[in-house]
Amino acid sequence: MTDRELAARLETLGRRDPSLAPMLGLYEAALREAGDRAWDAAVEPGPPAAGPPALARARLALDPAVLHEWTARLAAAAGGLADGAVVAAAARIDPAALVLAATRLDDAAIERLARTAAVLPETLAAFAHLAALPLLAAAGRRLGPAPAGWTRGACPICGAWPVLAELRGIENERHPRCGRCGGDWTAAWLACPFCETTDHEHLGSLVVEPAGDRKGAMDRRKVDVCRSCRGFLKALPTLTPLDPRAVVVEDLANVELDVAALVRGFERPPKPAWAPLSVRADETGTRT
Repeated sequence: MTDRELAARLETLGRRDPSLAPMLGLYEAALREAGDRAWDAAVEPGPPAAGPPALARARLALDPAVLHEWTARLAAAAGGLADGAVVAAAARIDPAALVLAATRLDDAAIERLARTAAVLPETLAAFAHLAALPLLAAAGRRLGPAPAGWTRGACPICGAWPVLAELRGIENERHPRCGRCGGDWTAAWLACPFCETTDHEHLGSLVVEPAGDRKGAMDRRKVDVCRSCRGFLKALPTLTPLDPRAVVVEDLANVELDVAALVRGFERPPKPAWAPLSVRADETGTRT
């Protein structure tokens, strides 16, 4: 996905769903930066091994000056959101600590930083997620692809739960996708990615009636649900793998599938599979 395609897709999404429009400037800034391969130099792969996600074996070289400049630009893109709370908070928080907390999926660290900055933890968590996207996208490029035989429901690169699953090609091969690093791995059809149950009596799907610009067209999107853990995962048909940045956009573009699941009592897992993920980091200059 090129930057021009990204901007056009987000513009279309903003017209289709005005409720998302205020946030799309932030997403565009974060996703544009995530496409900059200069961030790749900040990720040093570790030795291959079975067990936790690849990011736990890697080493991150965090340049404080680069992170300060980037988070300042992202905060500026927030405009008047949350009455300026995001911009004010960004000026008071160590950007390396913020990005590292989001990278590690460390909710407790985010809460501590939010108290320091006197902002709501959920506001800071949303900003931190976008601030970490460029580093996580670099991790996806440097640490992928997924190792053969990975059977966990969470991302083999960064440890996050998938935001959607692709039903890929004419074979409808199932590929969970990560909305942070773009991780792409295979999964069994009859298995919950969250609690790993394979009991077919507890697994099912919701089919959503097409609406808006999809009305009247064949819609093969669905929501896979688990009645054991009450988790859900959107499933979208694709011919070829989605670009990592497109995964984030398609997650936003299919928010009505989230709503359909939530109103029926299903939810995304409240906690990450690895929390917090053990990530080694040094502060050092890495970009020119």
